[in-house]
Amino acid sequence: MSSTPERIHAVDALRAIAVLPVILFHLNPDWLPGGYLGVDVFFVISGYLITGIIAKEITENTFTFAGFYRRRIRRILPALIAMMSGVLLAGILISPIQLNEIARQIRAVILINGNGALCDNIGNYWGTDALADPLLHTWSLGVEEQFYLLFPLLVWMLVRYQGVGRTLAYVLGLGFMSFVWFLIQSAANPPKAFYLLLPRAWELMAGATIALATMADAGGIGPRRGAAAASWAGLAIVLTAYALPDYGSIFQRLRPLMAVPGVMLFLWGMKSDSRLHKAIAHPGMVWIGLVSYSLYLWHWPVIIFLKTWNAAHDSYLNPWTLALIALALTAPLAVASYRWIEQPLRRMGSVWMIVLASGALYVSAGLASDSFGRHKLYASQDPSSPQADEWVGGFRGMTCLGGLFSSNTAVGVGDKFNAIKFNSKQAARPIDFVTVGGDPDAPKTLLFWGDSHACTLAAQVDAISLKLGYKAIYHVLDAGDPTPTTTLPEIGKWIKDRFRDHLTESEDELNRFNALGRRLISEKPSGLLFVCRYDGRLFDRMRPFFEEASRHTKLIVVQQPPVMDIADVCTVDYFAFQRDRYGLPLDRLRVSESLRAKAGREDFEAKFSNHFAANKNVVFVTTQDLLKNPDGSVKWWDGQGALYYIDTNHLSPFGAELVGPRIAEALLQLAK
Repeated sequence: MSSTPERIHAVDALRAIAVLPVILFHLNPDWLPGGYLGVDVFFVISGYLITGIIAKEITENTFTFAGFYRRRIRRILPALIAMMSGVLLAGILISPIQLNEIARQIRAVILINGNGALCDNIGNYWGTDALADPLLHTWSLGVEEQFYLLFPLLVWMLVRYQGVGRTLAYVLGLGFMSFVWFLIQSAANPPKAFYLLLPRAWELMAGATIALATMADAGGIGPRRGAAAASWAGLAIVLTAYALPDYGSIFQRLRPLMAVPGVMLFLWGMKSDSRLHKAIAHPGMVWIGLVSYSLYLWHWPVIIFLKTWNAAHDSYLNPWTLALIALALTAPLAVASYRWIEQPLRRMGSVWMIVLASGALYVSAGLASDSFGRHKLYASQDPSSPQADEWVGGFRGMTCLGGLFSSNTAVGVGDKFNAIKFNSKQAARPIDFVTVGGDPDAPKTLLFWGDSHACTLAAQVDAISLKLGYKAIYHVLDAGDPTPTTTLPEIGKWIKDRFRDHLTESEDELNRFNALGRRLISEKPSGLLFVCRYDGRLFDRMRPFFEEASRHTKLIVVQQPPVMDIADVCTVDYFAFQRDRYGLPLDRLRVSESLRAKAGREDFEAKFSNHFAANKNVVFVTTQDLLKNPDGSVKWWDGQGALYYIDTNHLSPFGAELVGPRIAEALLQLAK
């Protein structure tokens, strides 16, 4: 059996194997598709170490809750406070447009709810909003600290009164319940499965299980001969989980099912004095493991602010250069944090100074937001107000005129701050109800199908339909998938129906929406106009819908607008802030298209074009030339106050007016 220092060194090296993939993934997801699993590895390690310490102290009658929480405060808070203070200062100097969100997240982290705040305010970990948040990585600290608020009490009661063996059984049972909840939420509400404690607790309990099983090994629980092989296999599984290509969102969400058992095997195999553990405990790997917490804290804000500065100065450094600069900045910050903050303060006696520093940062975040952050203008304060579409801060066109032509009645007027801002909404109807517009008595029928981007064009389409003599049928699903396919088994449908988010349609509602759409297509309308944001969608998944539509009628697909690479806030707030805070001449303010969205859009369009190139029933309406300047930047205003967008990707009424003639031209072609 290996000595205690060697076993700890192996765990330190495992920390390095956890943090380095996370950094590599955040620098560029294509370099290591599963690198984000390093956080899952950290969870298992944490559960293993902390549970082992607690259980050992309980059996030796040296455990105290005060001592445990003092250690946690000294271990976590000093470096975290330093990092968040740096982020707050960088937000003021580099990205004040994000300062409101930064301050809100700092305060949530101090209140041990950083993960819950991100789940509510950001959502998808891989989404545009998340990729711009310098404190996104604090979600994992929220999960850990919430776990350790209650778990020590549970372990204390069980070990003291039931013994280690029964504690192991109870922890296994609770971990299994959390694991089942993780699977349920992964299907029903992926952001909650990713960010929140209950679906994540099984990973920490996986480590706790190994720690308790190790303590109970005196009873002959653990294998002796296979320990070294188990450890080799565990490491191989973890590295494979890191390296496997991205096979889609479902695989992305379930990839922890590989990594967590791999870490468990590795930790269990540490019972052997094997060559693997001696090799892995290289001094360099151990050192990286020791500074892994500070590396984790600093790397993501450095990457985000570096990208923000790069975009603001039109530098557009290539990914390799950005990565090298980010690493050159992160390494000294992490080492300094470890040597002069983590280590000294872990040995201090009282924790009151740390607690007071947390309170001071909480207050400072609010003051900084009030003093340096952006102030909400009328359009964002009350987007449903009729006044929101008038001149606001010198701009016009912030509210979509007309009713909300959507089958999703759960979305109310102005509910979505960063999305569609309608000043009226149709009365509540079943999801399979359609709004009829245009000329209701016209012999020709136009079926208008799409998502929230279709909503922004609805008023234009209605006017065009009336002018050209079409009866317009609006089959639109705001905040939903407009082309659902039933691929889930019955249990999957049941899960989605029972545990869905309140704004997300159930599987039954999606099927009803889709069934109505198919019936409307089978009635052979004169044309089907499809409008949808597709840069994040798979063409192969939508292809059957397009093929079926083109068999029954003429299909017109409108190109999605370019997605602006700016903070995803109400655009009037963003541009007014740039003008008023910095005195920037608006005619010189250039906004780029999001590179990630551009890549997804172009990939989808290339596949669409290749597949339907010879199909005369399919028409693709281009809009990029209307919404982009010759230099490739996105047109965001007309120079006289009218904005093209209401947020980063939804067109304003003015922007919709530009696209309207292209749609009218496509409809005129149908009559020929």
